[in-house]
Amino acid sequence: MWHPGKLPAFFPDKIHWWTGRIVVLMAVTTIFLGIDLYQELYGDVEDIVPMVLMGVYVAVTLVVVVWLETTIGQKVSAIFIFFTQTM
Repeated sequence: MWHPGKLPAFFPDKIHWWTGRIVVLMAVTTIFLGIDLYQELYGDVEDIVPMVLMGVYVAVTLVVVVWLETTIGQKVSAIFIFFTQTM
């Protein structure tokens, strides 16, 4: 587990982080492509509501994740450990 005094992460750990980020980006891209494909197949090209809703969802999620990472950061793991040990 990461903590402030830990030595820099070794190479495979960073590969794991970046692979996860790339997979999340690919998943979000696939959702948008799936909505577009559905609209083309079923003739609902004029309706942009699903794209707008998904765009808003992704934007809000991204803002929340960035905000939590910059304000709380790794403190979440300490909070999680505290609650799991007290239960």
